[in-house]
Amino acid sequence: MAKIASQEHAFSGALGDLGIHKVDLLQWLLVDRFSEVGALCSTLHKPTNVDDHALLLLKTSNGNAGSLTASWTYYAKEINTTILFSEKGIVIIGTDPSFGVIVEYQDGSRECYDTTTIGN
Repeated sequence: MAKIASQEHAFSGALGDLGIHKVDLLQWLLVDRFSEVGALCSTLHKPTNVDDHALLLLKTSNGNAGSLTASWTYYAKEINTTILFSEKGIVIIGTDPSFGVIVEYQDGSRECYDTTTIGN
């Protein structure tokens, strides 16, 4: 078993390994902190004594609400995306191999951003 999946070597499981980065990204994108959190963490499949699947319900101090899933249990095709829903449209991160960020507006228009050049 990998050290990250063992409680004696790891702080936590999938939530601490994957979820914390999504929480950080979302707070940065929303320019707001989460003030309310509800979570279900469980071990669904991996032979481990830490969580391999976590589902969070989150609410920011400004009242924005959403959900976050962090899991080591996706096997057919890894799902590592972030989608923000808003009153004007949605922001999709990590679903397209050519464009790291896609913004789709309610009126049907779409903006695609190549993020491979950021930091170069």
